[in-house]
Amino acid sequence: MGTLRFLGTFLADPVNVPVGVIAYLASQLSIADPQCIVGYAERVQTQQDHAQEIREHSGYKEFADRCGGFALMRFLYARIWVGTERPSVLFDLATAWLLDKKVLLPGVTTLTRLISTVRERVAERLWQRLSATVSPEQRTDLEDTLILTGLDKVEEPESLQLLRHSVARRQPLVDLPELLLEIQARTGFASEFSHISEARSRLDDLPTSICAVLLAEACNVGLTPMARKGIPALERDRLLYVQQNYIRPDTLSRANARLVDYQATISLAQAWGGGEVASADGLRFIVPLRTLNAGPNPKYFGTGRGITLVNYTSDQFSGFKNIVVTGTLRDSLVVLEGLRYRLLLRCYFRVIPSVGLSIQSTAGRCGGVSLLAHGGIG
Repeated sequence: MGTLRFLGTFLADPVNVPVGVIAYLASQLSIADPQCIVGYAERVQTQQDHAQEIREHSGYKEFADRCGGFALMRFLYARIWVGTERPSVLFDLATAWLLDKKVLLPGVTTLTRLISTVRERVAERLWQRLSATVSPEQRTDLEDTLILTGLDKVEEPESLQLLRHSVARRQPLVDLPELLLEIQARTGFASEFSHISEARSRLDDLPTSICAVLLAEACNVGLTPMARKGIPALERDRLLYVQQNYIRPDTLSRANARLVDYQATISLAQAWGGGEVASADGLRFIVPLRTLNAGPNPKYFGTGRGITLVNYTSDQFSGFKNIVVTGTLRDSLVVLEGLRYRLLLRCYFRVIPSVGLSIQSTAGRCGGVSLLAHGGIG
């Protein structure tokens, strides 16, 4: 009964629970020998009979019932039709719905396949309804608009080549760790990394440890090449501690925002642009396995499935957001996710996707920003 109420389902092995829990229940039930529970797993029919009695007593329904899986499918269909939640969010919503309605949770793969099926049905219905509203003349105009013509090659002038060589000669040869430490000294981005417990105490020479961990993860080389014996900030145990307690999505986002804000103050970045325009574009990758975020898109993936990595870059050449989304035909809607993220940083934005949507919102700190959604993401 405890696992059903807490987990929403029965354990495959009812004996696979902590020893302390078994001892506590045995004391409540006045059972002298708690080890007798081992014999409970010997007869499967007894487990099934007890599970049925517990379901009836607690009012739980099977997932296969009409009030279970079918009702969940209707809930998901309505949610997907009016929203743009990612599969991971839909999975959490479905789990919460099943627990609230007292429906036994199915296996993870069963719930994942159900969400994928419903999303495909909603996408098919959407495109059918959109295609039905387009007249033959509009269809012809759209096809003519989507035709891309090649661009003539523009030769680089000699002055540009001389400038490139001159700039290359002026650039000093530095190691990547030294470069990262210099950026930290100029911006102080490492101060945005706080302990997971939100404790205010700070480790000595913490920025050095954070830079080492960030470099190890960015280069995908692990902590071993970064570890140095005799240097407290670079001891392997110290790096592992920092990686587990300081490197999180929220701290990485805050540090990235610090870097973006600092770059906006550089005169060269201001010459590139005023920070008022940004572009969102997607890189598509085929996923050979069935995963939660992989989706079908025959245009790009053929008969397989894939994901899209959407990157947001300002006209000052600073990347302020990237999102992994399913590779469906509606990926252009995730531009709004970048808008939401930037609104959390208290900025003003104007979004003008290629489909003609215009959304404005104000929060008063950063001037104006336009996000132009390229056709590459949907």
